[in-house]
Amino acid sequence: SSNIANDALFRDLLHIPVTAPEGLTLEGVIAEGNGRTDLTLKADTLSYDQQGFKHINLFLQGEGKEYSLLVQTEKELAGMQMELAATVQTTGSEISTQLSWRDQKDVFRGELSANTFAPHDRHSALRTELSPTEIFFKDSVWTLHEGTIAWGADTLSVSRLFVQHEAQHLIIDGAFSQGSPDSITADLHAIDLEYVFDLLKFYPVYFAGIANGHATLTFADERPVVKARLSIDDFSINHGPLGTADIKGEVDLKELTVRLNADLLEAPMGRTLVNGYILPKQEELDLDIESHSTNLQFLRQYIGGILHDFSGRATGNSRLYGGFKSLQLTGDVMAQVDGGIPVLGCNYQVDSAHVVMTPGLIDIRSGIVHDSNEGTAKTTAQVHHQYLGHFAYNFDFDLDHCLIYDRPRSYDMTFASHALASGHVNVKGEDGRLDCDINVRPEQGSNFRYHIDLPEDYTSSNLLTIRPAPTAADSSKTEVKTHIKQQASTGSDVYMTLNLDMRPDVPLTVVMDEKTGDNIVVRGSGPLRATYYNKGQFNLFGTYTIESGIYKMTIQDIIHKDFHFQEGGTVVFSGKPFEGIMNMQAVYTVPSASLSDLNLTSGVSQNGVRVNCLLNFSGQVQDPKVHFDLDMPTVSQDVKQMVRSLISTDEEMNRQVLYLLAIGRFYTYDYSSTEQTQSLGETAMNSFLSNTLSGQLNNFIASAMGQSNWTFGTNLSTGNYGWEDVGVEGQIGGRLLGNRLLINGNFGYRNSATQQGGTLIGDFDVQYLLTPGGSIRLKAYNETNDRYFTKNSLTTQGAGIVVGRSFNRLSDIFKRKKKNEDAENPPQP
Repeated sequence: SSNIANDALFRDLLHIPVTAPEGLTLEGVIAEGNGRTDLTLKADTLSYDQQGFKHINLFLQGEGKEYSLLVQTEKELAGMQMELAATVQTTGSEISTQLSWRDQKDVFRGELSANTFAPHDRHSALRTELSPTEIFFKDSVWTLHEGTIAWGADTLSVSRLFVQHEAQHLIIDGAFSQGSPDSITADLHAIDLEYVFDLLKFYPVYFAGIANGHATLTFADERPVVKARLSIDDFSINHGPLGTADIKGEVDLKELTVRLNADLLEAPMGRTLVNGYILPKQEELDLDIESHSTNLQFLRQYIGGILHDFSGRATGNSRLYGGFKSLQLTGDVMAQVDGGIPVLGCNYQVDSAHVVMTPGLIDIRSGIVHDSNEGTAKTTAQVHHQYLGHFAYNFDFDLDHCLIYDRPRSYDMTFASHALASGHVNVKGEDGRLDCDINVRPEQGSNFRYHIDLPEDYTSSNLLTIRPAPTAADSSKTEVKTHIKQQASTGSDVYMTLNLDMRPDVPLTVVMDEKTGDNIVVRGSGPLRATYYNKGQFNLFGTYTIESGIYKMTIQDIIHKDFHFQEGGTVVFSGKPFEGIMNMQAVYTVPSASLSDLNLTSGVSQNGVRVNCLLNFSGQVQDPKVHFDLDMPTVSQDVKQMVRSLISTDEEMNRQVLYLLAIGRFYTYDYSSTEQTQSLGETAMNSFLSNTLSGQLNNFIASAMGQSNWTFGTNLSTGNYGWEDVGVEGQIGGRLLGNRLLINGNFGYRNSATQQGGTLIGDFDVQYLLTPGGSIRLKAYNETNDRYFTKNSLTTQGAGIVVGRSFNRLSDIFKRKKKNEDAENPPQP
């Protein structure tokens, strides 16, 4: 139509360049006059006004005033590969058009049907009437109601163009022309922005919320411009809530420029002002952000790989700008953030963090860190990034009684710990790798645990276990374990180095059998260095000197005894923890055992004597050499020699110790008298019952006390005359004044069937550490002293100063160590 060709709105269409590639085929006949036209055009690609199309098929046929046109093509729109089809039919002055589309994943599909009526003269307008149709997007159905669009040389009008989905609707109505203040208005009600941005595939910055408001289309400086005023409830960016948004926007349709001014109010907590522009065609944006306690949850998309469950608020000014795929962030803000470091198992809160952002760098210049146990740390950090991606970070922490590690055991982590410490920690990493360098002094409240048993392996708690040859079922079980370990080894590489200045107030636990409670708990000191790789090995280096500890021994679930480690034992680590060399001794004290059970000479006193059952550890941790021994600290050397001559082999020693542990008596050899044997059997049974009762009382006290600096125990024992010869004893141990004051004592009463009255037992040992490492200490004690060749029972008291030094050469004893050397290698008594 020559009238259309002269219209200002369509003049440019005649000059749009079309690029025809090689391989274009054009077949058919174009007839003159009222002759018939048949035309077929096919092309693999076609460029039209810088827009690319693929697999183009065009079919045109007709004659006179009746023609039909079918166009099929494929084009990428908003990140979706769309299949497009258009059918156009002309009948006199009427044009019927049907446009359909469908993406290859069937997410977005629909059609438009319209009839267009040609104007009678050049002053009339083209009129297009839309028929009701449905548009499908994801799981929603949008209805396009009937409406009319008319345009002339310089005018455009829309009569109630109505799109609706449930409560959401968009109504467009009005008219405008050049040089006129008239406008076309769009009213929005309850429009879910998530649908809009999903449709546009606009994911660099993801917006969501429910929008209400209006927009107007007018001419400004001979350019079509859309001005909008929107109110968005539950507005969020990258799924981070920011409250209610009051947005003023302007869109230049010719330049495709979006300018916006937004006021985001999250009453009563925060407010954010945003001013800038977005260029969708150039895929660029530039936003100035003024923050007043702004919710920072929208940053999770960018730093979720560093901090788990990140949240926080910030106050200051920042700028987000650049291409959609090359965003930069600059600014200067004060922030408070929360987050967890998964590999450490700890959550932290950072207060008053001064954050300066420059292109490619987020610099945390100062911050105060709080853990979940009221510990604190000072931190600085640098986070390097490439356009808000590919992060590399470096955090430094100066700790003050702060939680640095809190993870339970797992298949790929047999080392479990709840660690509080003071010192310095450096955490750095990037995608796929994390390095932790920890130089700290563990504080009271920490607990380091190393598990020997597998979680499903609760079969035996013996020190030495003989297992049958593996079967096919065992092999399949091993394959399952290997598969689990391989699964656990996937993911990021984690490297950890720990330099630990161990102190006696931090226990170290080795769990042999978690089900039965068979474990070793020791307290000591010494510098230890550990290295860990989550897909490799855990190594340990250093010398650990024991000050105290308990080995909860379980033998065949019958004998449960607490052996106390003697001070001064050592474990030297030089690589794998199980290859550490042990030199330790643990003792379990039987407060009263009669030597008469051994049939010694008649000159030996028949009173009960204190017997220490000794458990000596040597060799490697994974293959310890363990042997029993006995010590009777209150008897003379002559009596000790007689006992040694009687118990001369390892087999006899094991028998005696196990008998003492089981019933609290020596094993009696060779009795010819049946009556005497029956009497001794009754005595042994009485001892077994009293020993069992003592064990039950101790378990009850331990459960009642829980974890504390105090330990309590009881002992109920019988002598040769059963319940007529009984002793009751209580044990107490504790630490006070920051673990500097150590108290151990035994208090009780023994009633003897052969003597009138009873005997009071009162042994105690009190030590005060004058230095943190215990190299100088005060000591006072009182010990019961039985003289077995007399009838007297005496006590020995004493007090003094104990001085200890560790040395490699004799001359080192007389050299004064520097302070830094003392800190690294505290002397041991």
